Amino acid sequence: MQAQQWLGIGPPGAAAAALVDWAHARGLSLIELEALHLAACETEHCTADELTRATALAAEVDPVIGGVILAHLAVIAAGGAPSDASEPEIRMLSDLGLWLPLPYTGVLSAREREVSLFAALGYSSRTIASRLYLSVRTVETHLAHAYAKLGVDDRDGLRRWYSQRREAERQQHRG
Repeated sequence: MQAQQWLGIGPPGAAAAALVDWAHARGLSLIELEALHLAACETEHCTADELTRATALAAEVDPVIGGVILAHLAVIAAGGAPSDASEPEIRMLSDLGLWLPLPYTGVLSAREREVSLFAALGYSSRTIASRLYLSVRTVETHLAHAYAKLGVDDRDGLRRWYSQRREAERQQHRG
């Protein structure tokens, strides 16, 4: 489902809801928590009941992972944008390998999009290179291409571009 979400293929929200039920029936707390999180990110909504369930699940899993997911669900429940790259919870999710994808754009290659994700989250080129097993120069090249294709000048511009695009997508889905 995360790959489906990352690539923008199909409606991962419906699949996440089904996975929540499946994991709950089998007592798989972490999978259920992650599926609740994915569903909330896709629907951009988290009910009080879902937040209560997530709180119980977070207590049953690794405290760091549970705490980060729960904090992000609380942001969503309060009306925050699930993928606002300026939110600290997004950075923590990324650090744990549970990041939310930035909106799909056919303008960027898959690797440019991946590098852009980390850059928009505030990672240095050296960190991105290490994480993706690339050279720093290759990361900088991908970023230069992404900047040119998206019409931005730097990482802050990249972050703003993605946040604006995600907000536009949210409005489109609501309308």
